[in-house]
Amino acid sequence: MIYTDKEQSMEKESASGWIMKKVRGLVQELNRLVASTGGQTAIQGPIPVYLPLKKALLSSGVGETLVNGFKNHLSQERGEEETGWVLLGYRESTKAVVLAALPAGEFRESSSTHVRFNSQAQEIAARLVRQKDQRLVVLGVVHTHPGSMRHPSSGDYRGDISWVEHLAGKEGIFAIGTADGPVNCSPFASKTGQNAFVMGGVRFTWYSLASKESNYKPLPFVWSLAPDLAQPWHAAWGLLEKNSKEINRILSGQNGARCFSSVFQGEPVITLEVPAGDADTKIQAVLGAGNIRFFVSRRGEMMAVDLQENKLDRGLFMVLAELSK
Repeated sequence: MIYTDKEQSMEKESASGWIMKKVRGLVQELNRLVASTGGQTAIQGPIPVYLPLKKALLSSGVGETLVNGFKNHLSQERGEEETGWVLLGYRESTKAVVLAALPAGEFRESSSTHVRFNSQAQEIAARLVRQKDQRLVVLGVVHTHPGSMRHPSSGDYRGDISWVEHLAGKEGIFAIGTADGPVNCSPFASKTGQNAFVMGGVRFTWYSLASKESNYKPLPFVWSLAPDLAQPWHAAWGLLEKNSKEINRILSGQNGARCFSSVFQGEPVITLEVPAGDADTKIQAVLGAGNIRFFVSRRGEMMAVDLQENKLDRGLFMVLAELSK
């Protein structure tokens, strides 16, 4: 984020406030989810002792998500705007293990000087990713800068320094993406101890920031061969954004409800599954790009429901009501 006068700096400060307010809400939602077992057994263990971060362990899948996501963003109509990702993973004593990246989304508010994430979609996505591992927490944020400004700006700092108070160890990890890297370079060739990787013309430079620190510190990283745990949701992100309120309402209000993404006839779909009275009967709602289809699964047999309804939650409740008769 580059500024040439006081007015732009004031705009950036306001923009940082927007994004930190949104992401802080995401942290609070995740903390609420952690506190609630949601029918699952809570993870027991010793209380962790957090020391200043010395390095980050990045999964190769997250690296690919950031590189491919940034390159795709640059080729789009809104490519001159900033974009970003929220990072999920484990926080260990002196290490952050990054295992998932949630994109800002098409419903983001952004320009060449700021980005405001679609936090509602990220909240539900974080909940869905944590269906497989309840230990995942928010670790930090990645966002892009135009040009070659590889360090967080003063406006970034003003927002980040208050936000890290809400993170484990009161310390977060941050990365700046810039489109000024060598084209023919593998990110996995980066040596241990470096705080940047480059690939395909884009670069990501990594930092840590702890509560009460006056500036960011370069954060060395190492690679781990592992997937991005949020990757199954990336292709269906548009559907997730459009239906996040209803998906959240169903998952919160229906015991045993599940949600997963898949591909049907070459197109991403999201399926919600809700128990219907007994262990052998379930209702499924399959969200595609232009329609919602409803099915009843009973003793292994799948039956389509003749229901023309474009509201996910209303359609599920109508099928539930019909079955209860």
